[in-house]
Amino acid sequence: MENSNKKTNTSKTINRDDIKKEVQLALNNLVGTVHCPKNIRGRRGRPGPPGKHGPPGPLGPPGPKGVQGDQGPPGPKGDQGPQGPKGDPGQSISAPSIVSPPVSMVVNETGAASFQCEVKGNPEPQVTWLKQNSPLRADKRIVQSRGGLLITDVTSQDGGMYTCKAKNILGVKTLSATLTIQGKITLTDGSHYLMTFISSL
Repeated sequence: MENSNKKTNTSKTINRDDIKKEVQLALNNLVGTVHCPKNIRGRRGRPGPPGKHGPPGPLGPPGPKGVQGDQGPPGPKGDQGPQGPKGDPGQSISAPSIVSPPVSMVVNETGAASFQCEVKGNPEPQVTWLKQNSPLRADKRIVQSRGGLLITDVTSQDGGMYTCKAKNILGVKTLSATLTIQGKITLTDGSHYLMTFISSL
């Protein structure tokens, strides 16, 4: 009885192991043969949310200058500005006048004679000198100026009346003075006499 029981138990054990192996093998074969077809494409997912804007890029170089447009119409006239300060009154125009007249004098021969004649007026008067009411002859000994007359190394011919004439657009003013020349005359006996030359034309 005992032997028959041992044989039965042994056969049952072998059978269970074999079955387990067979099942395991079958499962492995089943798993190995299942493949997803490669050509089946899945459904497309939803688009994601928009990304954030990146930082601004660097400023590009300026473009070429365009053609100048036509000039626009003039704008409206602006308001009048404030009045400026009053200017200084200008000098009024006036006729010539002689403020320092020439003075008559007596000069020794070979000496020097000087007449003064200061004038004023607006416009500024032009001063000329006359002798016996005629223009002075050119002579390097005679120097004329606006305010005077100088005669050097005088002779008897320089004696006479000298006139200062001041003129502008408003008129003429004249004043005269006499130049008297004194000279020595030696007589045959050696005596000397003074002779006065008042006028010589």
